[in-house]
Amino acid sequence: MFKKRVLASLIALFVSGVGFAVLLREYDTVSFRAIFIVLAVIASAVLVYSRANCNFNLSKRILAVTIAVTAFSFGVLRVSLFNDGVKSADIYNGKSDKIEATVTEIISGGVNVKITNSEEGVSQGTKIRLYLSDKNDSIRIGDTVSATVYYKKAENPNLYSDRIFLTTYASNVEISEGKSLYYEARNVLSSNIAMQFEGFEYASDISKAVVMGDRNGVDSYIFAVYRAGGISHILAISGLHISLIVMSFHKFLCLLKVNRRASSVISMLLAVIYTALVGFTPGCVRASVMICFLLLSEMRFRRSDSATALFFALFLLLLVNPYSICSASLQLSFLCSLGIIVAGPLIEAIEDRYCYRKRSSTVKSLIIGRIFAVVVIPFIISISSLLFSFPVIFLRFDTVSYLSPIFNIVVVPFFSFAIKLSLIALLISPISTAVASAIAYPAGIIYDCATRFNALLHENDIGVVSLQTPCVYAVFVASLAVIFILLFKTKRHKRAFMVSTAVFALCFAISAIASSYIEKDRVMIEYSDETSEYIYCHTPNVNIYFDINGYVSQPDAVYESGSVSLDAYVIVQYNTYTYRRIEYLLGNLSVGDIFAPKPKNNWENDIYLQIKELAKRRNCVIIEFDRSYSFEISPSDYAYIINDNVDSSALIGFELSDKSFAIPCGNYSHPIKSDTIIITDEYFGEDYMLDGGEIFVKESSVSDTNEFRGFLTYKNRIKFIGKIAESDFRVYES
Repeated sequence: MFKKRVLASLIALFVSGVGFAVLLREYDTVSFRAIFIVLAVIASAVLVYSRANCNFNLSKRILAVTIAVTAFSFGVLRVSLFNDGVKSADIYNGKSDKIEATVTEIISGGVNVKITNSEEGVSQGTKIRLYLSDKNDSIRIGDTVSATVYYKKAENPNLYSDRIFLTTYASNVEISEGKSLYYEARNVLSSNIAMQFEGFEYASDISKAVVMGDRNGVDSYIFAVYRAGGISHILAISGLHISLIVMSFHKFLCLLKVNRRASSVISMLLAVIYTALVGFTPGCVRASVMICFLLLSEMRFRRSDSATALFFALFLLLLVNPYSICSASLQLSFLCSLGIIVAGPLIEAIEDRYCYRKRSSTVKSLIIGRIFAVVVIPFIISISSLLFSFPVIFLRFDTVSYLSPIFNIVVVPFFSFAIKLSLIALLISPISTAVASAIAYPAGIIYDCATRFNALLHENDIGVVSLQTPCVYAVFVASLAVIFILLFKTKRHKRAFMVSTAVFALCFAISAIASSYIEKDRVMIEYSDETSEYIYCHTPNVNIYFDINGYVSQPDAVYESGSVSLDAYVIVQYNTYTYRRIEYLLGNLSVGDIFAPKPKNNWENDIYLQIKELAKRRNCVIIEFDRSYSFEISPSDYAYIINDNVDSSALIGFELSDKSFAIPCGNYSHPIKSDTIIITDEYFGEDYMLDGGEIFVKESSVSDTNEFRGFLTYKNRIKFIGKIAESDFRVYES
């Protein structure tokens, strides 16, 4: 891979230095920086000495080492320089401010904004993350936000990848429409797309996402739906969309006999303009830089090297912002592109042997060539992309789709065709709305059909497996080993690629089967109050999530059990964030039934009606209960919830294989008898009311003076695991 690619090799060393420095950012001091400056100086001194006193071969080796050390050190020092900008945000940490800002991106629970005016003196153009207490569906990219904020220094390097060093919760929020030319242009495009796809259920929102990067109408549920087929990447504008638009336009100019240099320059200009229109996201910038580099190479040399272009694009991105290396979109985009490049020799060999047939070839050989071009080559590209991106998927996501290689063959070509139709319709819409709508109609059918089919997979738990089971670690290790082999093996590369990808696919299949077998007879009860208070029960027959309190729900608890769906979601009590929690969880998991307590007042009734409408949209059955409800887990095992007469209080219990669990929530005031009792933070009863073989209480609640002394303790999460046939459960984590 790196043989005879000096520039790509140097950039790889620079990237290694950046990654090393990002991991050790907490140790970035004057001494830390001095070490790498001294290393580079020593290497240079050794090089000067070797040039004068050593033979040619030794001098070449020393030169290579010197350049390698310098490139690595440069990566480290670039991060250190960027860290100075991060530290400059310390002066605003903990301060309140009144700001005006422009919305640059909409995220879950808030927006990213760029400051235009600050009473505290924050520089104009500074980006911050603004969390909003209430979801505002009308907010758009380019809108102006006025708010009172309280700054907190960002500690997450993922935020640094967007140059966000401060986060804040906003109050007194006022939102007004933007007035810039950019904002007006996006509004016009959005309105035209809405008119073209009027009458379709999903097409308008999907088209806005894939054509102009407006994902306001694409919530977490739609992403989860597309994740079931392994094609959620097509909803975020990246290399697929940029290359499709720019290279299609480039070919069109060539067909018009436009000068090669002129067509390349015009195509590069289009790439820059389109990237600006969608917001300069890392995936778009990487794709634009790579395409511009390829076009420049063709102008100068009539040929180009994709690997060098890819690494050069990465170098430019990290040179501007080294923390871009923490961006999941950049990581996936780069690794998928790298996987396609590594598969290049095999693809070229297949094309030479099967696809490029002379006119004198037989019908049979032409059909075979077409099959290889339409099915085999796209499958190789898809499986190679999955292989190279799997380490990032494993480390940063909860699930992966085993249907991805197949769906990328079937759906992506149709989506590419739909994107082209959408763009043509947008160009024609100022001339004739009727013609534009007619052109866009087939694209609308494709968008809606793809969304409905993926929704069917999502609701029936087809296509997705959890990545949080122990067996998947073997697939992770296998993927790293295979990537290393493919990057550095030079002989018999095509055979190595076929064998390596087959080994990866086999490991993946064995892991999925083994995970389902291991989880088959396992029973788990988990209580947590770390970020969201919940109780989760997983058995071979049913899994139930009891939502108690907190800011957001935790689908991770479900994924850790090996499941990717819920049979029942139980709302224990209503509070301010109840709707947000259930909306977030339903956006990540498919849920069969939603159990909600009967509302006691108008405020609770409003929340209940919102949940009922959400359940209808997500094809869930909502069941209202008054005071108590029981859930059959097996013929002899069940779970139950009992609401106390006092507001905001309940008891959740389980009877599993002759072993009972009881978890009081809120100010529960009745006596409790059970084999195992877990005391929540809100329990204010007396300890004489607890009759249990084992009683667990949170570690932070225990002191030398309180009544819980002598009980078993846990930190933020406690989990019991056993088998349905056993009466004794063991504490898995406490």
